[in-house]
Amino acid sequence: MPEGAPCGIRRSGPGVACTSAPWSRPRRRGTPLDQPSNEMPHAALMGVFAALLIVLHAGCASSTSREVGPTPERWISGCIVDHEGRGVAGVELSAYWRLEGAAVEGWSSRRTDGEGRFSIRIDEDVETLVGFTADRRWGVVIDVSGRSEDVGAWEVSALRSVRGVFAVSGEGVRAGGAQLHREGDGRRFADLRFGPGGFEVSLPEGAYAWRARGREFADAVGRFEVQQDDVDLGRVDVEPAARSRLLGAPAPPWKVTAARGIAVEEARPERFRGRWLVLEFWGFT
Repeated sequence: MPEGAPCGIRRSGPGVACTSAPWSRPRRRGTPLDQPSNEMPHAALMGVFAALLIVLHAGCASSTSREVGPTPERWISGCIVDHEGRGVAGVELSAYWRLEGAAVEGWSSRRTDGEGRFSIRIDEDVETLVGFTADRRWGVVIDVSGRSEDVGAWEVSALRSVRGVFAVSGEGVRAGGAQLHREGDGRRFADLRFGPGGFEVSLPEGAYAWRARGREFADAVGRFEVQQDDVDLGRVDVEPAARSRLLGAPAPPWKVTAARGIAVEEARPERFRGRWLVLEFWGFT
């Protein structure tokens, strides 16, 4: 681990103009100069058209649009230290990570300086910052809920392996994704992607929660804690999604009330296996 000086906290925060000359529309050929033209001047016509557009836009904006302001943000500063209290340089900090196998990617991340100090701007509702050293051997989880500016010094811990596999009950292993949360924080700090072979990621010490999602299984939640040893979640059985129960299964018996080009008593969906069949549903609530 890189060594630095003892950590002292440092707070830190954070037209082109265009002109045009008037243009006059030429009079129609054959119109005497002393006879007034019944044509509206081009400039006046364009002015009326522009005014009409402004009125229409204002009416639409007042009835259909709503003002959306920027997401409130705040600055957080602090220091990352090792077990001896020395600042750790190069720790990448972010409120959101994407984890997929060995790939670890932070969103809008910032790194600590040579003395372990950092300053990062985050959304107002962020409660967790997670950091990893450049060699991905050490990490830190920082609770920033209800804090502003200086959050003090936080110690890194060795990363531990967390692995497991998600399987649909009674059907087998499935690919999908999961959201990772710090225990007690409803906002995710990472998205985890995994294939049929399961997943394996490295996380610092702490208490976590996960929410698994996939096209073929229903949402599921769970919790785990990372301490001194690696964590093996084993096989995590989740319930199949509604579409997963029906996809590929034989269609249930149908009662057809009308058919075109075929007798009603012969209108059975199984007769059209491998062919295009158009079904129309009506008169139901």
